[in-house]
Amino acid sequence: MRLFDAGLAEITARTRWPSLGVVPWLAAARSLPAEDAVALERMRASADGLHVVVPMLSRIANFDDFDALAQEPGVRLQMIPPGSPLPATAQVVILPGTKSTLADLRFLRAQGWDVDILAHVRRGGRVAGICGGFQMLGKTIADIDGVEGDVETVDGLGLLPVHTRLMKSKQVREVRGRAMAGGAVNADGLVAGCYVHGLFNHAASRGDWLHSLGVVSDGIQQCARVEAALDQLAQELERALDLDLLLDIARSPA
Repeated sequence: MRLFDAGLAEITARTRWPSLGVVPWLAAARSLPAEDAVALERMRASADGLHVVVPMLSRIANFDDFDALAQEPGVRLQMIPPGSPLPATAQVVILPGTKSTLADLRFLRAQGWDVDILAHVRRGGRVAGICGGFQMLGKTIADIDGVEGDVETVDGLGLLPVHTRLMKSKQVREVRGRAMAGGAVNADGLVAGCYVHGLFNHAASRGDWLHSLGVVSDGIQQCARVEAALDQLAQELERALDLDLLLDIARSPA
């Protein structure tokens, strides 16, 4: 931190603005949800554990759905970038949410990931889809109102007995529910999907899902992990900054 002293003094002298302090590198920030998908390119898979892969769709949404899984000691989460095949060693493939289902379904097929997923299922691998990824796993996706562009009906991957119709209005709300064996699950139970985001953030649902795959969860609520990181960040910022001066500046008239 002392390396910044000379520069800080020079900036203060030139601008005549008081210094509020120098913020150090904050390790706790790694536990916070990323603001954009660029962070996915830097995600590194662990060396062992349940091998879960997530294809990085071009319009991927709600990618923080996988933060809790990535921190499970018994899980090897791997984000697969465009241009790379889905590895045959994967035990689970998860199709994430997307801002445009039909466009990303075309993108998925252009990468050859549809072939990889079907081969994965034939080998007895598990597949899960979340929201737009869930829609892709169904029989058809109909956009008869041109919500995402052209009026069209497109075949999905055909792994779930589901037909999707895109609507002009979209409802986003908090939901409560109970995990069940039925619902959008195929006959052999290897393929499943749902519209609910944040399922892996909930320790109990994540733990039940991992248990069905032979993995013991750490049992940590993702919200508790994020709150602990925020508390640590607050403490470090309080040590690094002159908060009294900052509040005086904030209260002063423009």
